[in-house]
Amino acid sequence: MITNFKIFEVQENRIDTTPLSKDEANNIVKENCKDFNRKDKQIFRGIYLPKQPYLIDPKKHHRLSANADNYYNMIIDNSVLWKDYPKRKHSLIGTFAKFQAIPYGTIFRVVPFDGAKFGVVPHGEDMWQSFNYLYLKTGVGELNYVDVLIDDFNQALFEQKLNHLVYNIFTNQLTKMEDEIRKNYNVSLNKISKYYGDFGVKKDRYSNVFDSFDYFSRPGKEYYKKFFYYISDQIVMKNKSLISVLEDLLSPSKNGFQLLDYKPLLKREGKGADSVPEVWTDSKCILIPEFDLDFELAGNLHGFKV
Repeated sequence: MITNFKIFEVQENRIDTTPLSKDEANNIVKENCKDFNRKDKQIFRGIYLPKQPYLIDPKKHHRLSANADNYYNMIIDNSVLWKDYPKRKHSLIGTFAKFQAIPYGTIFRVVPFDGAKFGVVPHGEDMWQSFNYLYLKTGVGELNYVDVLIDDFNQALFEQKLNHLVYNIFTNQLTKMEDEIRKNYNVSLNKISKYYGDFGVKKDRYSNVFDSFDYFSRPGKEYYKKFFYYISDQIVMKNKSLISVLEDLLSPSKNGFQLLDYKPLLKREGKGADSVPEVWTDSKCILIPEFDLDFELAGNLHGFKV
């Protein structure tokens, strides 16, 4: 299973971060982060910013995944099953695993404002590999494959890509795909099989698969057939809509996700990779550069050691 590629965010022209002096950051922490303690288990975030404290307001920033088409983000952010969770597109993504933050830039410690709620990824350190229910039902073990597969199916049936920015257009395209599968399941499967056959011939020219990210990240025939069989059975035999099938496959409860406040998050236990999960929050936070994690401590008030 391919696990090398992680979700990178578009960082240019960020409007969600405000540079702070150490005194300004210290005063904000004292006033707004009373649940925080310097001895807390650390949440890290890597961002390409100069080393100084920042106030970050994730709701001002619209995240897009550079290495995926963003379909699963749209489904998650608009699904009623995820309504209580912070929206991924307006969230800061953090991790308890410091090494996971290193590729993303300067390492910061995340200090959340009081009242912050966190989505918690189960079964591993990264969102992409954490949907066990999806895997059990379809054999698809990486979340980005959902993006690739449904887009491939749409291109095979209609010779066009799905819309990855406008949710209503995206769901209308899914409905069109669903209607096509209902109308003639065998014809749809044949078109998709041919699409994958042609794709394989085209990509044979690559002597080294690492020359093509598209090739490297694309699920093969063992994925597309099982995935298609499952969704078509749900559509044709169970009379479900395609969007409802996808929402169910990505269900937070069925895949073991959690929604936790800051203190319960720190007390959460796990083994191995599950002990250092990816987390996300749409709360305002203070970002403290890694090498400024040396605080003065007076009661429950925390200042930077200058």
